[in-house]
Amino acid sequence: MKFADIQALDHRLRTRVAGERTSLVAFLRDLDAFDREQAYAELNSGSTFDYLVRKLHLPEGTAFARVTAMKLLRRFPQLEAALEDGRLNTTQLLVLQPVLTPENADDLVLRASHLSKRRTEELVVSIRPKSVPAPGLRKLPSKPLHATEAPADDVTEVTHLDEGLRIPESPSAPDDPPTSLAVPALALAPAPRCEPRGRLEPVAAERWQWRHVLDAQRKEKLDRLRGYLSHKFPDGDLDKVFDQMLDDSLEKHGKRLGYVEPERPRPAKEKPATPGVRARVPVPVRRAVLKRDGYRCTSVSAEGERCPATEHLEMDHVEGALVTGSSRVEDLTTRCRLHNHYRARQRYGAEHVQRRIEEERRAREARRALRARRETGTLCEPVAAYMAG
Repeated sequence: MKFADIQALDHRLRTRVAGERTSLVAFLRDLDAFDREQAYAELNSGSTFDYLVRKLHLPEGTAFARVTAMKLLRRFPQLEAALEDGRLNTTQLLVLQPVLTPENADDLVLRASHLSKRRTEELVVSIRPKSVPAPGLRKLPSKPLHATEAPADDVTEVTHLDEGLRIPESPSAPDDPPTSLAVPALALAPAPRCEPRGRLEPVAAERWQWRHVLDAQRKEKLDRLRGYLSHKFPDGDLDKVFDQMLDDSLEKHGKRLGYVEPERPRPAKEKPATPGVRARVPVPVRRAVLKRDGYRCTSVSAEGERCPATEHLEMDHVEGALVTGSSRVEDLTTRCRLHNHYRARQRYGAEHVQRRIEEERRAREARRALRARRETGTLCEPVAAYMAG
């Protein structure tokens, strides 16, 4: 290939890259409008990320980077020009995100311009150093470690998590009950950032691993539960105790939320409806509506696709809660929280919905505060009697 041909090809590639960057910024602008209006709800997606993955079929990593870049451009408009002319890219934005502030954004754009990912990471740790623990076996601190906080070859395995906590090498015998949840040795494998809770990890076909560390309070609760169940499980097998915990919780919360029908269901007491006053939805009515709708959101897109959500299900009044005031089975339908809020935004406006959410939040906090004062004995007797009644 002649040099002139290489120059022509280089020119075409540069032109295409510039067009790609311009298209990316335009895409992020449209994505921002899409996210602000929660338009993904109309398309039966749970979030903008879910829409990018399921509807536009972007890889999860690409979708995460696009959503992160979109939110950063919303907070820091000056990043848009840096993305469009190639000084920054979405990979760098993921790295810079933890340290970006309104005060240092312009300076960071200047300092990170045209850096590689590794150099950008070095820039970030120069602003916010990481605490690197000493290698070897150690007692776990109160906050969970991330994989980025220790080199992979420092510690390959932790066999003692805390005093009184151990990881057995084999199933415990009945005369030697385990003192903690029986989990495999905890290796410092890479873990997502900002993921302090226990996570389910697939380890084989139809098998998952749950890594969890108990503090003293949870350990004491676990020991008490094993004591309560000692007549049923004399060997203290924690697998059996865990199964019992799941069964009891499923039954308790399933009945409370209407997913499980009690052995002796009580008929709902119907009260005359008062237009303008929303009637409370009794549990038997909620149970009947969920069963009728197949325990799934009933929202249907313009293309005829039904929402797949089976979690965060709520009762939505077909004609509006205040039109008839009635909360009978025929007045209700099942919506996921996203579609319920989305329909409310369409019906009453975003400001009204946000105001009601804030009012409910404040009322919930007030009830919790009153309950806490009553339990601690700091509530005056007349108010305590009123709350008890």
